[in-house]
Amino acid sequence: VVAVACISNNGLLVFDTRNKQFPRLMYQDDSKEGTQVWATTYNNTAYAFFAATDQRVLIYNLTAAQNLAATGCLDNSPTSILCKDPQNNRVYVGKISTQSGAAYLHGAGDHLAISQGFLGIEIWRVNDPANPLRVAKFTPPGISAGVALWQDGPKHYLAVVQVANVSPHNVNIYDVSCITGTGTCTPTLVKTFVATYDAPSTILFVTFSRRSGTPYLYLGNEDQFSGGPQREFLLDVTDPTAPVDVTPHVHTGGYWGWYYAGNSTGFNWVMPRTAKFHGNHLYRAAFSLFDIHEFRGNVPPAASFSVGTQSPDGRFYSGDPITFTDHSTGFPTSWTWTFLPDGTPP
Repeated sequence: VVAVACISNNGLLVFDTRNKQFPRLMYQDDSKEGTQVWATTYNNTAYAFFAATDQRVLIYNLTAAQNLAATGCLDNSPTSILCKDPQNNRVYVGKISTQSGAAYLHGAGDHLAISQGFLGIEIWRVNDPANPLRVAKFTPPGISAGVALWQDGPKHYLAVVQVANVSPHNVNIYDVSCITGTGTCTPTLVKTFVATYDAPSTILFVTFSRRSGTPYLYLGNEDQFSGGPQREFLLDVTDPTAPVDVTPHVHTGGYWGWYYAGNSTGFNWVMPRTAKFHGNHLYRAAFSLFDIHEFRGNVPPAASFSVGTQSPDGRFYSGDPITFTDHSTGFPTSWTWTFLPDGTPP
């Protein structure tokens, strides 16, 4: 099942994707606007949490939507709530009453982080979706945009984008482990990652995913026209107090810059918003592009070669052709060699 957040007042859509060739539109909650939705499962029931801007955060039972008796059921919550499955479970569950509208959200485990611009961040415990409970509220510096919440063992961390149209572009990382307790939770700032670039646009989105267990944050934006070598970042946050940008820096125009409309090699309308790892590949949604990037590690190449000859006895003779096979690791991009002692052949 897939939940889709829509702009242009089209609300939330839910698709039954059990048949991958013929997905079915099962449900729509109309007359709402939003750009982010987070889905998870509690007690074998799938739920979606929709950041519906001025209508706060709306909650939906995706399992009920998937099991509706007919496709295309239409709600217009909260005034018209008609859609139920055969067991009488409503698709529309309710609302999280944040202090203001929300444009960005992300969850992990039992918790959901919600960004509300200059009013800051709220974190809610949502494992009982019909009865959400606010467990933290705080105000990071400036205006908050995208958020990413993740868990490492007993620790919980939250990344918050700070809006800025000029450098520095800050992403603040907090230890929010106190959200699992019963008392007042005051998050602790553990690191501010500072991104710099010349384009007159802000980072807006932060996306969390893992590659082989390693946690990563991808930082994206809505700049469609600028050039430059880089305005998106891929951070290894194994140590949240010391995030590392693993973007390759071997290309003069920038690895990401090759795609930007403002550069000679780029494409129109490239807007690198979000990206996630699946296995060793990073899947990036960039508005006019959906592309896939292979992670090749961030360690220097190590040279290794074997040599062979065509002579029957396996020995090397003057004038015979020989072959070299490259066994180097670390994905080298260029090769040079020298033959000693006299440099022959070249």
